[in-house]
Amino acid sequence: MNAKNDRVPLPVAITADNITAHELIGLSVTVTDAPNPSMVGLSGRVVDETMSMITVATGGERPDRRKHIPKDGARLLFSHADGSGTIGTICGSGIMKRPFERGR
Repeated sequence: MNAKNDRVPLPVAITADNITAHELIGLSVTVTDAPNPSMVGLSGRVVDETMSMITVATGGERPDRRKHIPKDGARLLFSHADGSGTIGTICGSGIMKRPFERGR
């Protein structure tokens, strides 16, 4: 092994500027605006993501409860799941790609 291969890349902190290139699963999210008014205020942890939807575990009375939120037209406030702070608000249409395509 040489010194060049011994380096371990440091994790990149998720910020409002780079969130679209990161994995959203595991982050906390709150819907701040949506075409469907009943979605506004919904919050929980992102447990799945497709090109056009995010799935949120809302917890509450039923810990297994999940809501599917269309990305198109939604404004989403993301924060770190450990409570260490808010990342930022993004427009759902800005992340309307398959998760593995966003980082490109």
